[in-house]
Amino acid sequence: MARVGVPSHGKLVIYPVKNNVNAQGDQLINWVAEIDSEIYKKTEAPALQHKEYLVDFFASRKFDWINIPELIGQSVAPIISMPMMDRDPVERWQSGCITLIGDAAHPMAPVGSNGAGQALLDAYSLSVRLAEDSVEEAFRAYENERRPLTSNIVMTDRQGIPDQLIDIVDRRTGGRAFAKIEEVLSPEEAVRWATPDYQARPWDSKNQGAGLLTHA
Repeated sequence: MARVGVPSHGKLVIYPVKNNVNAQGDQLINWVAEIDSEIYKKTEAPALQHKEYLVDFFASRKFDWINIPELIGQSVAPIISMPMMDRDPVERWQSGCITLIGDAAHPMAPVGSNGAGQALLDAYSLSVRLAEDSVEEAFRAYENERRPLTSNIVMTDRQGIPDQLIDIVDRRTGGRAFAKIEEVLSPEEAVRWATPDYQARPWDSKNQGAGLLTHA
C-alpha cells in the first residue's frame, strides 16, 4: 500500500487487490483520493467524478515506481465522490437483546483504516463475551469494553490525528523531497507522531474535548 500527499493538496491511498485479473498480467488496483474541503468548495462537484479532472489535479504525482495520473486515467470503474463524515458517539449501544457493532455503533472518518479495524475488534470482543455470558450480559460487557475506546477514536480521527506525521513532515519540508526521514524528524519524534494515543482517556459526552488527544 502507498500513501501519497496530504489532504490540503490531495492525499492518495493506493493498494493492489488482485493479480492477473484478465489473464494478460494486468493487476486490479484500488485508489482513494482525499481532497481537503477548502479545495472541494472551489470545485464543481461533478468534476471530482471525472477522470480528466483528477488526472490534471494529480498531474505532478509521477514517480519511478508509480505514475499516478496514468493510473487514474486507466481506471475503468465509475469514480464515486462522497464527503468524509462521522457521527458523535452515542451514550448507549444496547437495548435488551439488541446491540450495535461496527459502523452502526461508531461511524468514524475513514482515516488510519480505523473503520474496518475497529469493526473487527468489536466482533472479537463480542464473540468472546457471548461464549462466556448470557446474551444481555455479554452485550453489556462488550459495550463497556468497546464503547469508551471507539468513542475516543471517533473524536480523534475527526481531528485527522492519524495523518499528523505526514502533515508535520510536509510542513517542515515545504513539500520538498528528502533522502532520509532522519533529516526531518528524529526517530523518537517519528514514533511519537506516528502512534496516536487512542487510549489515554475515554470520550466524555459532557466534555467533548476530552477525546481530542494529541502529542506535545
